[in-house]
Amino acid sequence: MVEALRIVETDALSDASSLQFSMAAMERALRQHIFMSDGMRGWLGMLGFAVLAAVAAVALPAILSSGAATSAVSAAQAASSRLRVYHVLVAGLLAALAGLANARGAGVTDLNMADAYAKAGMLVFAAWAGAGAGSAGTALACGGLLLGVSSTAVSAMYAWRAGFMTMASPTAIFIAHMIGLCASCLITPAAWLLFDQSASPAGVMGSVSSDSLLASDGFFASPMATVFRQTAVLASAGASALPVHALWVAFSALIVGVALNALRDTLPMQMRGVVPIPAAMGVVFMSGASIAVDLAVGAAARIFWRLRYPRSADAYALVVGCALIAGEGLWGLGKGLLAAFDIQAPICMTFSVPPSA
Repeated sequence: MVEALRIVETDALSDASSLQFSMAAMERALRQHIFMSDGMRGWLGMLGFAVLAAVAAVALPAILSSGAATSAVSAAQAASSRLRVYHVLVAGLLAALAGLANARGAGVTDLNMADAYAKAGMLVFAAWAGAGAGSAGTALACGGLLLGVSSTAVSAMYAWRAGFMTMASPTAIFIAHMIGLCASCLITPAAWLLFDQSASPAGVMGSVSSDSLLASDGFFASPMATVFRQTAVLASAGASALPVHALWVAFSALIVGVALNALRDTLPMQMRGVVPIPAAMGVVFMSGASIAVDLAVGAAARIFWRLRYPRSADAYALVVGCALIAGEGLWGLGKGLLAAFDIQAPICMTFSVPPSA
């Protein structure tokens, strides 16, 4: 009797999983039909990119080399004196490729690595500009262009993915993005006036004093600005300032990534699953060990789940993965409580060099 009930329960679960799987496939096909039938033209995107790249190539060197009243901007203009139009044009082309790669990597791993692409571009443009004071400014300008484009590409990808899940129009999402960009062009200068002491009249900050927002040196605190500046200064010193064999490791990773992509494109569909995705591998290498371990455990769990129960794995793997991510995010509350009560962890694992005796 118990065995018969177990068989009936297994059959019912199998039928429910099969029905849900078929409904999910139909819903996915409907989403693809709605998303792809909107009629967005590819040539409009290329035309817009060409116009924006041309405007940036002319305007960016002119803005950075124009006269300024404050000493901070004068130093920036002196440091960016080597920035040329062809630098910005090449940076725009590289930014398009970095945006595509970053959007692909963020879609696979849900991690935005725009700052990594910007730092890599800073190394290239600093070496191109040559040694001297102007190379650091050129690296910062071109790296900022790479950072902005690649980060915006990920934001657009997230919005379009949400539109795909909700069966929204891609054109409507694009128009909403354009409205947000136009609004930011008006709001950002107004927000800057609130923080700029020289341009803000007395009392415009209300009860908030702008002095409290400044660091000890009189400038606004921006830790990431220090990181990017040090990267630009290091890059301006040339390849000799990099660690030993750093270029060979980078070229080796590039060759391995291209080879894996070519192998995945040539293999049959049934065998592509055994070849790792280079984008996922690269993002995991740059994201740190904690995220890499989480991704490895989750991928292993899904592989074993799919081997045992393929239908339920295909139907529920996304939901379970989202629940695990949410559960891991809740651990931030636990870490905050431990830090609030000054409780130290009983064990600690590190790979740092031990102090000398």
